[in-house]
Formats: sequence, structure tokens, C-alpha cells
Amino acid sequence: MSDPKAKPRIVCCIGDTHGFHTKLQNLWSNLQSAIDPSDFSTALIIFLGDYCDRGPDTKKVIDFLVSLPSRYPNQKHVFLTGNHDLAFAAFVGVLPPPPDGSEFSEGWKEYADSEDREGWFKGDGYERMHLQGRRWGGKIKAKFNAAKGTEYKGSIYDAGPTFESYGVPHGSADLVKAVPDEHKKFLADMVWVHEEDDVCIETADGIKHCRLIAVHAGLEKDKDVKQQLAFLRARDTRVPKIQALSGRKNVWDIPKELTEKPTVVVSGHHGKLNIEGLRLIIDEGGGMAERPVAAVVLPSMKIEEEEMVSTLSGIRFPLLPSAYTSHSSFNGDRRTSGLSLFLSNTSSSRKIFVGKPSYDSNLPSLAVAASKKMLVPDSQSDGSSSLKKEQSGAASTVPEDPQVIQDVDNVAKEDEEKLEDAPSLVVANVDDAEAKVEDTPHPLEVKASTATNKATGKTIPPPGNGQKIYEIDSLLVGHRDHLDYRYGQYKRLREEINKYEGGLEVFSRGYEKFGFTRSAKGITYREWAPGAKSASLIGDFNNWNTNADVMTQNDFGVWEIFLPNNADGSPAIPHGSRVKVRMDTPSGIKDSIPAWIKFSIQAPGEIPYNGIYYDPPEEVCSSEKKSVMLDTGRDAGALGRRKAAEKYVFQHSQPSRPKSLRIYEAHVGMSSTEPKINTYAEFRDDVLPRIKKLGYNAVQLMAIQEHSYYASFGYHVTNFFAPSSRCGTPDDLKSLIDKAHELGLLVLMDIVHSHASNNTLDGLNMFDGTDSHYFHSGSRGYHWMWDSRLFNYGSWEVLRYLLSNARWWLEEYKFDGFRFDGVTSMMYTHHGLEVAFTGNYREYFGLATDVDAVTYLMLVNDLIHGLYPEAVTIGEDVSGMPTFCVPVEDGGVGFDYRLHMAIADKWIELLQKMDEEWQMGDIVFTLTNRRWGENCVAYAESHDQALVGDKTIAFWLMDKDMYDFMALDRPSTPLIDRGIALHKMIRLITMGLGGEGYLNFMGNEFGHPEWIDFPRGVQHLPHGKIVPGNNNSFDKCRRRFDLGDAEYLRYHGMQEFDRAMQHLEETYGFMTSEHQYISHKDEGDKIIVFERGDLVFVFNFHWSNSYSDYRVGCLKPGKYKIVLDSDEKLFGGFDRIDHSAEYFTADGWFDERPHSFLLYAPCRTAVVYAFVEGPKKADIRL
Repeated sequence: MSDPKAKPRIVCCIGDTHGFHTKLQNLWSNLQSAIDPSDFSTALIIFLGDYCDRGPDTKKVIDFLVSLPSRYPNQKHVFLTGNHDLAFAAFVGVLPPPPDGSEFSEGWKEYADSEDREGWFKGDGYERMHLQGRRWGGKIKAKFNAAKGTEYKGSIYDAGPTFESYGVPHGSADLVKAVPDEHKKFLADMVWVHEEDDVCIETADGIKHCRLIAVHAGLEKDKDVKQQLAFLRARDTRVPKIQALSGRKNVWDIPKELTEKPTVVVSGHHGKLNIEGLRLIIDEGGGMAERPVAAVVLPSMKIEEEEMVSTLSGIRFPLLPSAYTSHSSFNGDRRTSGLSLFLSNTSSSRKIFVGKPSYDSNLPSLAVAASKKMLVPDSQSDGSSSLKKEQSGAASTVPEDPQVIQDVDNVAKEDEEKLEDAPSLVVANVDDAEAKVEDTPHPLEVKASTATNKATGKTIPPPGNGQKIYEIDSLLVGHRDHLDYRYGQYKRLREEINKYEGGLEVFSRGYEKFGFTRSAKGITYREWAPGAKSASLIGDFNNWNTNADVMTQNDFGVWEIFLPNNADGSPAIPHGSRVKVRMDTPSGIKDSIPAWIKFSIQAPGEIPYNGIYYDPPEEVCSSEKKSVMLDTGRDAGALGRRKAAEKYVFQHSQPSRPKSLRIYEAHVGMSSTEPKINTYAEFRDDVLPRIKKLGYNAVQLMAIQEHSYYASFGYHVTNFFAPSSRCGTPDDLKSLIDKAHELGLLVLMDIVHSHASNNTLDGLNMFDGTDSHYFHSGSRGYHWMWDSRLFNYGSWEVLRYLLSNARWWLEEYKFDGFRFDGVTSMMYTHHGLEVAFTGNYREYFGLATDVDAVTYLMLVNDLIHGLYPEAVTIGEDVSGMPTFCVPVEDGGVGFDYRLHMAIADKWIELLQKMDEEWQMGDIVFTLTNRRWGENCVAYAESHDQALVGDKTIAFWLMDKDMYDFMALDRPSTPLIDRGIALHKMIRLITMGLGGEGYLNFMGNEFGHPEWIDFPRGVQHLPHGKIVPGNNNSFDKCRRRFDLGDAEYLRYHGMQEFDRAMQHLEETYGFMTSEHQYISHKDEGDKIIVFERGDLVFVFNFHWSNSYSDYRVGCLKPGKYKIVLDSDEKLFGGFDRIDHSAEYFTADGWFDERPHSFLLYAPCRTAVVYAFVEGPKKADIRL
């Protein structure tokens, strides 16, 4: 027995789920809310079985269950087999074989008389199938289940919905292939019984220590318990029907021999919530859509249900339409403004004391919710008038048919009471509300292609002639046909947009028409979903009632609905409400987050996100401020929450675009020194001042667009118009950007228009039930390496969506520009995969070029620069496509900068070689290999090089020595000395020679050790491959800024050198100087010398040779001085150069330069010399 003084471990026993994924998620969320976080994180979670059948989402349920061990690594999870699960496992062939080597077919004989009536499965593989698999996959002749009062769903097990959830029809043998391997493994690994020796429960007499036995249906009361447990532990599949998994009366009670010492027997299965002493039956749902999934929590003996869930801090909202009947304030097809429903903060739990009649086991959970939680104005608050008790026969009164094996859940011991409609809930005049609707112009009167009337005063210049590119690069003349066709397509689109949409400026304001738009009279919601057969807007505001807000469709495939304001003038959808659109699609009924949603949140314990209607009012009274607090659903305490009244108003103007860009690439979520997800507010207060102090003039924010998978680094976007809720609210992000502008920093956004997440639950994939909605259909619409969907840039509405998305971030959030991700993938149908670009122009202008995608890039650059001439666009292109950074009007693609991606690859290549193998000419060629007149952003390493599986430059250089020898009070090592020296040289030569802009990923300025590894669990991939996780650890998903700030560590010197680099460029502006000349590349001496602007850069890469009186050429005669020395002690060097020295030039050509001077070049150093003044004229005496 455990220490009696120790805190009892929490045990949660969760009842039958039966394919109701959302119910399970919400029950999980309630458990998280009801249980202390530290207790919940280490709880024992026992799932009592029956995860499949009846409900629509078995596949999603099992996805959820499979994910739990990785998401909650400190919990213990037990997955019991239910009889439905055993049958499912049998059908897909993962049951353990009979231990005696017999065939499953031996078990058919006993029940052969039922085969025809039950329609046993006879398809492929039935010969090797356990009896229950055949019954499960069969097709029962009877249509109506008299015992349950419902129609059969395919088989006696109601297995039809399970087949459909995997995309195959009921009874199809294709299910075996359709079920993922990780699901098969889950089914194969389920246990038949679980035992705990010491579990605590609260009783009327205090805490009691008990043994616990969990089994799906129960233990037979007239059979030896030891034998039963041995049989269950062994999972003996010789038996065709396992009573402990499917029995009824015979497993209801606790076997007598277990009553001699306290033993809790807990099970599900019986379609009932029943507590009798230590016998716990937790199956309140019973697979019925209108009943909740429940759990019992030990030791408190509280019952938790899924019918309520918290998404807004301090407010609990009704979740599912199935959990509530349609009240009379909903007229079936039109939501009125009459419903006023207030819910208290009380937990949706009930406490049961063992041995005390404080809990009425016949009281339904829904009735409890109604009587205790709904406070309805001008009506009774106790719910008594709305309750009607209906008694029916118990399970024991239903005779067993000896010829038919009873389906496990086809009989409930008693029917649940039902909550009837409550007329008293109508608290407003419906006629008045409908009258207001009639006064409002119907939104269908405006066609989807009609431009809005809002005047912005902004215009976009008309297209040019696109011919200047041939003057810039004469080699393009040989590809004039392709380039002229490309420009012609661009001009045609501009003309059609002018004709049908009122111009590109109007076309790009799609967010003023689609999604949710607010007017003085109400809210309009529009969605382009041509594949949908019907659509309804659902959410907290209408109790998730499908029939309340049915949408209408126009000729353009646009669904829409107008929701008039409530009688008191308040909006029909309150700020912060969860919303989704429910559509009947070719793929079935689907609940989706609106495609144009402005905010979405993942509630605790849930996998799919919820759309949030985000429209904070300008002013609210103080009483409202207390209750309308958005909670991003993250474990960030009060961080990420803002009062609804605090709709952010920008205070500072956007800075002017600097001549040269020095970009600090940052990820807000991983920007904390602590192992957690950082917030916009913390980044604003802690990281932005650091960036400013370091000398950068722009910050590039990654992972802003909402993405459900954190470890995607923000590149699998699910909600394109919503900022990531992990870090706070939209207003928090605006505050961050405003602060950056106050500090004089540009804010660039890493925008993803190259692909989208393949999530169907919370993304754009299969939004209207077709795979060709926003994306190309078939294989062209899938990126095989990224496992994502690819946009169809030839679609009119896709163009509207993406162009509007780019403008949205500029208009609403005041971003100063974009880094466009994955542009190479966009521009070529091969996506740049397994292709080596050699520079041959045929590689850029041929059949492999996706002209639609390139045309879109021209349009978006034209839009951005037309509306915001100061805005910056950077394209991530590895191919080196000519015209990429030429203005659109001249025939180019229109980007301001191209990311110089080859540089980082070259450094990684060199770092795996000996110093002696480094070729100076190779380094120079890579750094300078860019197109004349097309600006590049250079970087030695970005986030890509730091991801798990790779290393930062510092870690490549110093590896494990970084763990032990970075403190100044400890002797250094040759590896550390080399690493620090080369780290500084690599970064400086990249900035000095690599481009017209410079980028650094946060933390790398001081040589951040190790790699980036986002929290993740074990992944079971198809074909049995297992990808190890990291126990969802945040340890390597943070930035240890404290290392760079610690003056007693060598990291500090590296950080100070990076700071000096930035301030050197700020002072001299060498990156954008037209003067650049490489005067010396010596492979023997390992020295590189070049001029940029008025500076002379000297790099000695030799590992041991230092050179005295080393002559270097220069352009200007006169005096030079040292302005940056990597060997300075402040930067972790050895102070081998005298900074007081002055360097005077000598006339005469050297290295093809008209002048030169002598210097000292220590090994592994980089020194920058600045021209100070020209030679003084001789005195002329009269």
C-alpha cells in the first residue's frame, strides 16, 4: 500500500466514446479544467472501451487516442478493449491468434444458426476472421433494432459509420487497407483488463484504499475471479463471445469473492451511468447522439461530462447541438435574436459519495445541466418545468434470444430522462426581429463579383509594356516567346480584374466581402464553397443548431447569410464566440472553420481548432470588461489575454524603408529563455529592445499565420487570415508591431502562399468536400515532400483569396513587407525537387514553369508595391530565376530581394572539411554568384540550418566542447578557439560580400548551441516506420539569450562582435555601395581581400600562419584605420593587433589596385579598415 500521507493519484475512467470525436475532446477539456494541472499531468487515464461505431468519427477518435501518450508523456494511459473494438480488430486482422493454434472458424459453429439472419461478412479474408469480425462487417437484414428503438447502421454492431469514417462503404474489405498502420497497432495493443492494487476513493467515512479492476462490461459473478482475470490477461481469442466484454445481467454485479476486501470494479458498455457501492458503470452516452460521454474521477468520485466546455475565460458555453434540444427560440430555419442564455461558472461535474444516496443514478446528465446551470431571465431557473421523467423497462426485462448473440449496447437498463423544449426560454419578440430582417437589403442582391463601394483613395498603376528585361539581360531575348506570353497572361488578368471586379485595388479587399463583415444593422457571412450542397453557420451564438442559420447560394458558388443585430442593438454573434460552417459536401457532412476567419483557437485537450468571431468593440462598460476575456487556450497564465474594450489603436507611424536591410529572423513562440511558448507581449517587451540594441533594422516574424501543428515552424498554415493564437490575440500582435515601429524597426512577415496544411478538420483542404476547391486536384495538388496541398493559381477565387490575404496583413497589422516562403516550389511544376539548376535559361523558361504561379507572384508584387511603395518583398528562391527581382512593369516577377540560399549550403559543406581544403576562390564565387541588378539577402545560417537533424554553425565548429569550455574562468580548447574565430569570420564575410541585405536567425548571433527541436511525440508512420519523439519537450525549442548576455561566458564576445558588425554597416552602408572589388584570393596564404564602399576587408583563414607587413591593394590613397577587428579581446579574441596604428598608402599598382598599404594579418582573423582621409597637399609658401 502507498504512503497514507502521500497525495492520492488521480484516476479518470472514461466511458464509451462510440465515434463521437467532439464529445471526447470536450470531455477531455472539462477534465483538464476540473483537475489541478499538476495532478492531471500525472493522472492514470483508463478508457473503458468501445471507441468505434454509431458515431460519425471513429477515425478521429482513434487519432485522438493515439496522440495522447506523446501529448501527455507523464500520464499513464490504458485502452481497454470493448466488444465493438474487438470486432473491429477482428475485421482488420489484428487480433492475437488462438493460443492453441486453432482457426477462428472453429468459433463460428456454435452460432451458425444466426449467420443468415445477421448477414455475416463473406468478403475477402472472411475465412481467417474471428466470429465477431464477421458479424461486425456483415449486413443485417433487419432494419430496426427493437431493443434500442433505432435503425441498424449496417450491421448488428452499427458499424456502418466506422467504415465511412475511413472513406469506404460499409461491409467493404477495402477497410483493411484504409485503416492506417498506427490505428491497427492501437487495436492490436488494447488490453482486456486492467488492474491497480491501490486506488483511493472518497467515502462518507473518509478516504478508502481499494483494489481496482477495469474491464469493459464487467466480471461474471458466478465464475472464479482468478480464472477470469487470467483469461482476460492472456486475451484468449478461442472464445467466440467474451462475456467480460459483451455480457449484460451476468456481469452487472461485483463477484462475491471481491467483496471480501474493498475492490472497485469499473466498466462501461451498459448504456448507463450507475453507481452501486464500489461497482461503477460509466457509459452515460451509450453511443446515442443526444447523450453525453462521461467519466468518473477518483478519488473524488465526481462525474464529468462533455456537454459544457470553456473557451472564453470565466464563461462556459454549450458545445454540441446533440447535447441540447431545439428550444422554441429557434424556429428551425432562422435564428432569432430572442435567445438570452446565461451560463454559470460552476463545473459540469457531480460528486458521488459511495454508500450515500446523494446521487440519483436515474437523473440524466442533461437534466442536471438544465436545472443547475441555465439561468433564463423571466423564467424559472430551477428547470423543474422543463423536466419530464419517463420510465421504461430495465435490461433484465428483455428476454435473451438463444439464437442471436446480443449486441453489447442494444439494451439500456433504463431509458434516460429527456429534456423537453422549454417555451419559457423565449425572452424577446420574434416578430420584431424578423421585421428588422425585412428592412435589410438581401446580400444575394449583390453578385459575388461586384466590387464594394468603399473608397480607399489608393490606386495601383497600370501595367507597363514588360520589355525592359531584354535591355537588362540580352540572353532573355532567346526566350522572348515564353516571357512575352507570361507578361501577356499578367496583363490579361489585370484587364479582367478591372472589368469584372473594379480593379486590383478592389479585388484585393476580399476580406471586406467574404468571411464575416459587420454593418450597422448586422453581420453578413459569405463563403465560396461551390462543392457544398447545403451550408449552415453554427456556433456558440446559436447553440450549434444546424437548422438555425441556413445559408443560401448564388450563381458563383458563394454561400451567404445575414444575421441582424439583437433587439438591444448588440451583434448577433458576440465577440469571442466559436463559429464554424457546417456543409453537406460530396465527402459527407463537414464542420469547417470559415476560410476567411480572423482568429482561431485550439481549446485545451482538443485537436481541431475552433474559429473565433473576433470583433472587439470600441467601448464596453466596466461590467462587460470582466467577462469578455479571450483565452488563447495555452498554458500561459494571464498572458495572451486582452480585455475586449482594448481594441488596439496604432500609436506610431511606420518607419521609412532603410537603404540596406539587416534582418533579425525570429519565431515568437520559441523566443523565450524558458522552455515554453512565448507570447507577443513578452516578445514585444523582452526581445524587440534586444534586436534594436544589436543594431538590426528589421525583424522578420515566422509562424504568424495560424498553423495547427506547432512543429511545422509555421509552414503548414491552416487559417491564413488569423495570427497564431499560441502567442496571444490579434491585438497583442498589433501591439508588438507598433512597438517595433516605435523603435524604428521594420516588421516583415514570413508569409506562406506556396502551399497549405493538408488538415481537413481546421484547414482549407477538402473545405467544400472536393480536393479541387482551393487546390489543384489529383497528384498535382499534393507536395509529396512537404505533405501539404498546392494552390491552383489559375483559379479566380484563389487569386482573390491570396491577394486579399497579403493585403490584409499590410492593412490590418501594419506589416512592412513579406518574406515569401517556398517560391521555387511555386514557380515550377517539379517544385525544385531533385533538380539541379545549372544556370541554363531553358531551366527557367520551359514547360516545367508554372506560368499561373509566376503570374500570381507578379500580381501580388504589383499589388504590394502599388499600394505601399515602401513595402519590402523578399522571395525564397533557390533556382536563381532571371527577372526575379526586376519590377513587374519591366517584365520581371517584381521582388525587391532574393534570399541568397546557396551561401548557407556552402558553409555547411565547408564545415565538414578540413581547413586545408577550404578554397578561397570557391568561397568568393559562392558569395558573389548573384545576378547583376537583382538584390539579394545574404545569410550564413537561418532557421533551416538550426532544425533538428542539422546543426548551427557554432555547433558544427565546437560541438560537445560547448558544454564544458565556454566559461571564461576555465581554460579554452583548440576546438573552441577555432570555432569562435571562424564563427565571426564566416558571418562578417557573408555580410560583407554576400548581398545587399543580411539576415540572422535569433540566437545565432552569439553562437547558440545545439539545434531546434519542437515538442513532439512518437509518430507511427505508415508501413510500420516509427519516428521517435522528444517527450513533447520544449528544452530545445527556446532561445538561450541568457548565454549571450552572460559576460563570464564566451558567447558574450560572439554576441558583441555581431553587434559591432551591424553598427559598422549602419555607419558605412557598405552593403548597398556600388563599389565592390575583390582584389586578392590567395589559396596558399588562405587570404581574401576585397573593397566595399570605403572599407577594405582582410580575411586570413589560415589555421596557423600569421603575416607581418602583408600588402593589400586599395582604391583611394591616404590614411586608413581599423574599424572592426575580430581578434579584439572584447569579441573573444587574442588582441594581436594594435588599434592605435595608422595605415598610410603607397602609390603604385598592386593586385590591380592603384594604391596599397602594409598590415599585420594574424591567423583566423577578419579586420576591416576604413578610409579616413586623403593625402594632405604640400604647403605653398610665398
